[in-house]
Amino acid sequence: MKGVFAKGGALWGSSTKHTAYEEPIDPNNPGKWVMVGDNESYRHWELDLGDRIIRKSECKHVWKLLEDNQREMNENAGRRWGDGKSIGSVPMNVYFQSGLAQANQQRDWNFVKRFWNDPDNKKLRKFPGRI
Repeated sequence: MKGVFAKGGALWGSSTKHTAYEEPIDPNNPGKWVMVGDNESYRHWELDLGDRIIRKSECKHVWKLLEDNQREMNENAGRRWGDGKSIGSVPMNVYFQSGLAQANQQRDWNFVKRFWNDPDNKKLRKFPGRI
């Protein structure tokens, strides 16, 4: 699973309470997180952990995130995905509340696979098929 990135974003603000297992991202004081992009729809962040990089995208409009996921899913139909390609985009509240953030932190790849293969999370995927 090295090279598989989980992205999150949306419904996040500096007033949102974050769990203890993942550092919050405060744009004014991001800590180890590095902002790698910012536009009218998204703010992109990366955290280098040495053996892996976690990428997150703060979506400023949730409907836009879901539309982008669907568009990329359609574009990727029949393609194989490899190292560095994103599985999908997850709204930040879902990322933390679902346990995905904690599973990434603890390298629980079985949980990560179950999350991405769950039919209820299909709208968050950018590639069809199973992991």
